[in-house]
Amino acid sequence: MNLVKNRDDETCRRTEERKNPGENGNLNSSSVDHRFTSASRAFTQKKLDDLKSLFVSLASKSHSNDQYVSYPVFQVLTICVSDLESFLDIKSCICYMKIVIKILAFRSKILNFDQQVPSANAIFFHGDKVQDTGNHVIERLYDLQKVAEIIVSKFGNSVNAWVVEASVFNGPFAIYKDFVPSVNHMGAPKSYSPVGFPASSSIVSLLSSCLHEVLKEGTDVCLIDQIASVHHCPKTIVLGFSKGGVVMNQLMSEISSLDTNFAKTSSAMVEESTSQHEKIQIIPASKESFLNSISEVHYIDVGLNSSGAYITDHNVVQRISQRLARGADSLRIVIHGTPRQWCDELRGWIRKEKDELVRLLKAETENSGGKLQVCERFYFSDRLADLQMHFEIIDAMDVS
Repeated sequence: MNLVKNRDDETCRRTEERKNPGENGNLNSSSVDHRFTSASRAFTQKKLDDLKSLFVSLASKSHSNDQYVSYPVFQVLTICVSDLESFLDIKSCICYMKIVIKILAFRSKILNFDQQVPSANAIFFHGDKVQDTGNHVIERLYDLQKVAEIIVSKFGNSVNAWVVEASVFNGPFAIYKDFVPSVNHMGAPKSYSPVGFPASSSIVSLLSSCLHEVLKEGTDVCLIDQIASVHHCPKTIVLGFSKGGVVMNQLMSEISSLDTNFAKTSSAMVEESTSQHEKIQIIPASKESFLNSISEVHYIDVGLNSSGAYITDHNVVQRISQRLARGADSLRIVIHGTPRQWCDELRGWIRKEKDELVRLLKAETENSGGKLQVCERFYFSDRLADLQMHFEIIDAMDVS
């Protein structure tokens, strides 16, 4: 395995793209589904459509040939929703249900703190859907639980690992609409606007909802916000793999628009004791505290079938540098790639955008007082590009 950066073009060769597997389902069946006929008298058409969408999503995870929802999958659903109204909030429910599964699966590793503060929250955003490839390596590294194990192994057992899959898919294409509102029907962004802070707001809501469900047994949880005084605020590490990179770009845009005064207030926090015992500080409670807690951003072999894989707005990078120079904590950007993305001759914009982002970041390093750090790592430079290496980078990436 070659983990040394090598930009020699002769090492970059493009191989034929593997076609996306066809979608399963009853595309040729009658439009009338009798499983939902009686429900139509109790719900509006929109709610009924949402229920159908939820059923299809859950059935696909039940290995039932899309015919029914298995009991284990249904159990996870009941953990996430407590009433019919939240059940019908389909988009939010599906999204945080998938993250709760990972938290529950790793409860012994992630939430057994013995009243100690986690060192960081590592939040991984997955890419497009891959299934039925016949490649066990790809299937293993697409599995969300396996990814969570890898994240914990790389950042340490004291890290909370959160693995997020898009709540909506168009065939194989992940649609991160809640985080990047400008994405089209293929999940490709038109722009990265910080207006409304959609990504950070969605992430804070998602983590908070999940954590409260998991810790209902009585653990005293303290959320970190801009006015609470805490002994230690865990840092946040965000990772975007493949299509998940669009969330990284959106977060970069939002960090650049965060008020610098908040960073100074947050840095000046002092310890505050509780009447019985020190509360566990686990996650930020506001978009401001979340963005300010981000210490590392990892782009992991990101790429799109159109432009926008990497953010190349000079103003965004410049404003981030200025925030750091004025007192915000250091920010480390690590860009990981393989020949699969960086050497694809048919999608040459991916490498051009990557090179431009690296150039912009390096140009602002000095202006930030050395607090903006950038690292570029190229993997498998001695191999022909293929789909397997695109997933193998999850296991191979060096986060040191």
